[in-house]
Amino acid sequence: NCVKDNDMLVGLGTTHADYNNTEKEFERIVSMDLRGIKLHTDFQGFDIDTPKMDTAYRMCEKYRLPILFHVGDPKCDHSRADKLYNVLQKFPDLIVIAAHMGGYSTKELAEKYFVGTNVYFDCSEWHNYMTASELTDMIRRHGVEKILFGSDYPLYSAASTAEMLVKETDLTEDELEKIFFENASKLFKID
Repeated sequence: NCVKDNDMLVGLGTTHADYNNTEKEFERIVSMDLRGIKLHTDFQGFDIDTPKMDTAYRMCEKYRLPILFHVGDPKCDHSRADKLYNVLQKFPDLIVIAAHMGGYSTKELAEKYFVGTNVYFDCSEWHNYMTASELTDMIRRHGVEKILFGSDYPLYSAASTAEMLVKETDLTEDELEKIFFENASKLFKID
């Protein structure tokens, strides 16, 4: 209801590996005009590449719903970058957003598996595991058109994260406009 009552919000649904009626749930997600799926498998307690998620991934392909994955927390094994890579090999038509520039604090794996591919990144929490120059370099090598703004709210405010991105990097105004608005607008079909 929040999304229906506020045209400034774009909502994402979720699902779980143990959910029994995945196809019906995706029909509901689409009927509610939710624009994608968010999975934080470390919190949800399943591996990204478990075969139990195959139906959900097929539904995302069918409905062209982007999936935002939390990726790369070194304290947990469920969200490793190689597991997301396995999913992409099996479901090459998925539209994937790998949070935290492709892997929270596992930059080397993001580089190995995702930089230069069709995977989108959000830039949430970049300041915790890379310098501003490393971020800028990674954005440009990956392609700025595949970068989305993210703050990881409520851990960090959108305002403070945006300010860091503007003040600490040498990204151009055009690049920042793509990251802050244009890329998400295209991806989530925002008018």
